Amino acid sequence: MKRHFRVSFFISFRQYYEKESGEKMALEIERKFIVNTFDESLATGEIHIIQGYIKTAFKGVVRVRTWNEKAYLTIKYRLNRLTREEFEYEIPFKDALKLLKNACYCTLDKTRFLYPYQNKIWEIDRFNDRDLILAEVEMVSEEEKVAIPSFIEREVTDDPRYSNNALCSNGGVPEIR
Repeated sequence: MKRHFRVSFFISFRQYYEKESGEKMALEIERKFIVNTFDESLATGEIHIIQGYIKTAFKGVVRVRTWNEKAYLTIKYRLNRLTREEFEYEIPFKDALKLLKNACYCTLDKTRFLYPYQNKIWEIDRFNDRDLILAEVEMVSEEEKVAIPSFIEREVTDDPRYSNNALCSNGGVPEIR
């Protein structure tokens, strides 16, 4: 039996930090991995995500994303290998659907599973339009050591072909180098 839940109950590191500190967090520090197989029954939650990208003149990305019945507009740009500035704003769901249809040059359809492991919430993304599963884990600092679950195949943090924007643009699964 699949467990569905609304984003309002989703507790990620960012939301935990904001709740505890009262401050908004604009930095995203994360690592990304390829997953061979994932037992979805281990997940504590599941979110259906449609996200699209809007072309921009700057080196970052502008993303529109629906999470179940909520929607967000996000602006991101890389500061270094693991850290990005991230600004995310909730927008009306109907507006997001219009943007996805009319303003985005490509879209991704994925199911995100939340997997608690060693005091972290891993986000496991199963892409619904291709044979690919990726895992991401957010960290407090770039130096933080994280325990890696056994289902991880290999790290692709430094491989730009596995960014969601690149996956969306290329429409397939990158060949292993």
